Amino acid sequence: MSEVTSATSIPAYTGTQGRALELLGDGIQASIVAQTLGVSESYVSQLLADEMFLRGVVERRYEHLARHNKRDAEYDSVEDKLLEKLKQTLPLLFDPMKIARVLQTVNAAKRRGQSDPASITQQNVIVNLLMPTKIIDRFQITKDVNNQIIEAGNQKLVTIGSNTLLDRVKQSQQRQLEVGVVNGEQQNGITASGTSS
Repeated sequence: MSEVTSATSIPAYTGTQGRALELLGDGIQASIVAQTLGVSESYVSQLLADEMFLRGVVERRYEHLARHNKRDAEYDSVEDKLLEKLKQTLPLLFDPMKIARVLQTVNAAKRRGQSDPASITQQNVIVNLLMPTKIIDRFQITKDVNNQIIEAGNQKLVTIGSNTLLDRVKQSQQRQLEVGVVNGEQQNGITASGTSS
């Protein structure tokens, strides 16, 4: 397995991560990538939450799109030449059907570049959960006009990505550790200045 890497300081990914980067960069859906590699969809989602990995996927998708756009431009050029040929032979009416068939074949060629952006855009999946009435009543759930829960009891709810969630958890743990150290020092009878009380 060759290493997947880039000139713009994207780390080299090997093994499952490298294969996932290749497949996702080729425009394959995350669920199919997970199934193909024998990993969970959540693992692929975690990979995509990593900024450097996502940058590698986006760069690979861009390269593919640029290559496909170039190919499409070449098909357009061939199509233009055939149209011109058809225009020239129409007055003669010898065998315009051959040219028309070639034109039809070229015109029917699958365009893979800009005309098919849906295959290369990342689509986020929204999961709808139906909450039992007992839970809604117990926690005093507040919903917005879109029937989305925005508050449960006194707790406000926000939508955040998994990478942001991990950062917030780390910050919260750091604050708790700092508060715990201050409280621990006070409980042991040591003040902030280091003297005993």
